Order: sequence, then C-alpha cells, then structure tokens
Amino acid sequence: MEWSGQKMDSVLFDAVVRDGQIEIPAEYREVMQQATTVQVKLVQKKRKKLSETRILGKMMQNPVLVDRFLTREESNDRYYDR
Repeated sequence: MEWSGQKMDSVLFDAVVRDGQIEIPAEYREVMQQATTVQVKLVQKKRKKLSETRILGKMMQNPVLVDRFLTREESNDRYYDR
C-alpha cells in the first residue's frame, strides 16, 4: 500500500465509535479503498471518572481528618491551597 509515494504498513488514528462503526479519516480513505484486506486493532481509551475531575472527587481522594465540620470557606481553602 502506498501513501504520498511511500509504502505504508500501518496507520494510527483516534476515532469515535458510533453505532459500532469507526470512520476512517479523510486522509486515509482513498488508500484504504484500494486495500483488499486490513488488520484492525481496537484499543479503548480510558476516560477519567467524573469524580476524579471535580473538586469533590479530588477532596474525596485526599481526605483530611478534622474534629468538626468545615465551613464552606474552610473547605474551599483546603482545595485551592494545594
């Protein structure tokens, strides 16, 4: 297989799966149409859990033991001071 005049053994690209289908990027479509067979390797990218990206999730991952409830201001200071 050739692409831009060079032999192409493999192509790596990120894609979104929609209804079980993956769209080949435009820059590779013409080359792939000429191929009779291809080998496909699917690797699922890991997403961060929502709780890992939000303030509450970060606070839960880094607990601080206190002898009383914190006020909202104290709680926010605990997060933003890190």
